[in-house]
Parts: sequence; C-alpha cells; structure tokens
Amino acid sequence: MKKFIAIIIIVVSLNLQSQSVRVGVSTGFLSAKYTTDFNNEKTTNNKIEYYGGFSFDYKLSNKFTINHQILYFNANRLMVPILVKYYVSEKISLLAGPQIIFELQKTPDLFNKVNYGASIGASYDFDKNFAIQLGYFMQLNNFYNGDIDLTSRTNYLNIGYIFKF
Repeated sequence: MKKFIAIIIIVVSLNLQSQSVRVGVSTGFLSAKYTTDFNNEKTTNNKIEYYGGFSFDYKLSNKFTINHQILYFNANRLMVPILVKYYVSEKISLLAGPQIIFELQKTPDLFNKVNYGASIGASYDFDKNFAIQLGYFMQLNNFYNGDIDLTSRTNYLNIGYIFKF
C-alpha cells in the first residue's frame, strides 16, 4: 500500500510539471452492476456509489487530449482510466480507452487485486474550468481466479463533474 501511494504521488508530481497539462478535481456518482455467474445461475446486484479524485488533461492537439484520472470509490477501490479524448466541437468530446481498478483492501487469494476493462464516454465543457462527463466501463477480466466455474464482473455507468485549475 505504501509503494502504491508513493507511485501516485510521483505521477501527480510529474503531471504538475508538464506545461500542457490541465489538472482538475473530479467527483460524481456511478451505478455499479455486479454480475456473478456460478453453474449457469446468474445473479446481479446494482448499487449507487460516489467517487472523487483528480483529473489530468494532456493536450496533444486542438482535437485530441489524453484524459487521465485517479478516482477513489467504494471505500476500497481506485479507478484509473486513461482515455483518448476527441473534440467533436469546441465543447463536446468523445472518450475511449482502457481503465484499471485496484482493490486497496486485502482480498482473498482467489480474487484479483487488479481488474481491467474498456471505457467509453462523452464530455461537455461548459467553460475552460468546468466540465461534465458521462461514461461506461465494461470489465474484461474475471474478478475471480479460482478453480470453480465462477464469473464475477462489474460494469459502471458514471456521471461526474470536473473542476479544472
């Protein structure tokens, strides 16, 4: 855990030194859909959760930006999307890319501490300091890695606000 926090501090420090980076605070809520499939019997749970964290926009050109976020949610998870942001117009952009979720609390050996998937979304910039984002995440790996036939995945639909400095 200490190494992980040190890595985050280093990443944030390096981001702040770049001149083409916009830093922001991100907050919002997500609708989590937890699905488990055991012996062809599927169970689904839905849950509303809140998140907060930091956002970094790396400007590549007038049309393309890399949007990187570090978001804390569910009191034990860290979500790290790294998305390509394409501006359709001056205020509207589309986002797509990979996302990694780190389990911060101790998990049994039968479960992955790192999960990954794909994210897509859209963003609307009200002005240069405030934006709203809508996104969807689909987990691609199985959260469970044991020997029995069990599939456990999570999908998220999120909406959030980004305040840029």
